[in-house]
Amino acid sequence: MSRRDKAASALSSKDSERDDKFRVQVVKLERDVAAVNAKLADANRLLETEKTARATCESQASKAVAKLNEFQAKQSGVIAASDKVSRIQARRGVARPCAGVHEPCPGER
Repeated sequence: MSRRDKAASALSSKDSERDDKFRVQVVKLERDVAAVNAKLADANRLLETEKTARATCESQASKAVAKLNEFQAKQSGVIAASDKVSRIQARRGVARPCAGVHEPCPGER
């Protein structure tokens, strides 16, 4: 074999070794990329779950606030009606129940 053939063979061998090293590195990098993509997919699923839970919670909170407002409105209406009845009874002199000791109230006979 001539020098030139030996040098070409040595270069070819070195190129082959280098190619093998690069292939191994590429395979490792592809595995790393696949692992990162799997972790990213898991994170996205968790994020979607959290968003769904948050939306559900906000919806329930909104419904609870609406019910509370409705209750407070009814309560205000009952209090206003009770005050109105008391004022009307006071104007008419209707007897009111006394607490504990009974003394004749105005209008009682």
